[in-house]
Amino acid sequence: LTAIDHCIRLYPNDASVLCYAAERLQAINGEKQRISDLLQRAFELNPVNQYNGLTYIDYILEQGEIERADKALALLQRHQSDIYTHYRAFQIYIAREEFSAALDIFRSILQDQNNSAWFIQNAWDQLNKARQDTAAATIIRELREADLLHGNHAGRCLAEYDLQTIGVKKFEQALTEKTLTNEFDKRYMEGYIQKLIATESQLPWKMLETY
Repeated sequence: LTAIDHCIRLYPNDASVLCYAAERLQAINGEKQRISDLLQRAFELNPVNQYNGLTYIDYILEQGEIERADKALALLQRHQSDIYTHYRAFQIYIAREEFSAALDIFRSILQDQNNSAWFIQNAWDQLNKARQDTAAATIIRELREADLLHGNHAGRCLAEYDLQTIGVKKFEQALTEKTLTNEFDKRYMEGYIQKLIATESQLPWKMLETY
């Protein structure tokens, strides 16, 4: 803690140093208000720095300060708007229970060529928790059919939904109709295997031979 205080005293107007100090305080469960103040100061000093801005927004979102996070995000997006800022907007909409807007962003994330399994899975998990999984699954199917889907990890999310809604037996029947020659269907199969492992069920080895 003494070293952190020393850094802050030496570089009180260095945004990167203040952000780093706040992260170190988080790591040792430091005072929340002080962490928040440091991150806010770092963001105000350099609102163009996306790392500092996202670190600040993520922290205050964790503290439930939704309106404050929304204002900070609006300022950050004046300088840069991409999947990282879109995902934070998604989180804000979820927190406000503005699910239509959150689903719109989920659709845009699925079409973003810069997305990743992390973005897709985390967005899916939040929509599932908010009981918006049916609408989210519909979006995945629509984009898949229109060949607009970027991010094959969505196949695992869809498998999770189908297993919950149609059951394992019907799911297995539908699975036999898939060729498993494309990455989306392979991720769909992975979702099924993960479910079996989680429930300690016997794996269908004959089916897996073609996987």
